[in-house]
Amino acid sequence: MICPHCNRPVPTVTKRHLEILRLLSLGDKEIAAQLGISPQTVKNHLLGIRQEMGHLSRTGLVVTALKRGWLKLDEIILPVGGNGESQSG
Repeated sequence: MICPHCNRPVPTVTKRHLEILRLLSLGDKEIAAQLGISPQTVKNHLLGIRQEMGHLSRTGLVVTALKRGWLKLDEIILPVGGNGESQSG
């Protein structure tokens, strides 16, 4: 699909990509545990996300997803303290 505003391809973001973006403030191991996948699979998904969205930092990926309306701020899971628990923002 081509963006009508900039005439460039629109990134394709899968449901799994959105799940990972929502958890991106956590580490790869924590994301893997939340989703029931391996940390290497998380890294593979991140590589795909970065290839689709541009090679942005983790923060840049989340900000871009928010700006494009793929995520809402209250959907993002934030780490809490140092005890490994998390909560939604």
